Amino acid sequence: QIKKLWSKVKKTNTCWIWIAGLFQNGYGSISIDDKTYKVTRVVYKLAYGKFDPKLLVLHRCDNKKCVKPTHLFLGTHKENMRDMVKKGRQAKGERCGISKLTASQVRKIRKTFKKGSCTKADLAREFKVDRKLIFNIINHIAWKHI
Repeated sequence: QIKKLWSKVKKTNTCWIWIAGLFQNGYGSISIDDKTYKVTRVVYKLAYGKFDPKLLVLHRCDNKKCVKPTHLFLGTHKENMRDMVKKGRQAKGERCGISKLTASQVRKIRKTFKKGSCTKADLAREFKVDRKLIFNIINHIAWKHI
């Protein structure tokens, strides 16, 4: 089984890339005894031994397909989210799945409001969003990167 696992890894100068099956989210998957596992969890266990199943296996390199043991570390969901924000990987703006506006709409909202030609309520109605969002956009609380 272990030889089979490592035969599906391409070692590069930096990461060891999983070149076999993937889950829909892009992370490596492996079947062992008719059960499918995240390959990073299997590799971590092989390299470092048993670990608390509540913990996640995280990547220092931020490469979903990497299985190099020294690039893997354990953490909680909260630590994973903190790591994502610290490394700037969280979805922002249009990349965010729940975003109702585009970057050009945000620029238009700010420009229009600055001119004084309409209220926050007018903008909320026009763009079909909540007034609180308009307030947050105008005050650079939301869409800070634009």
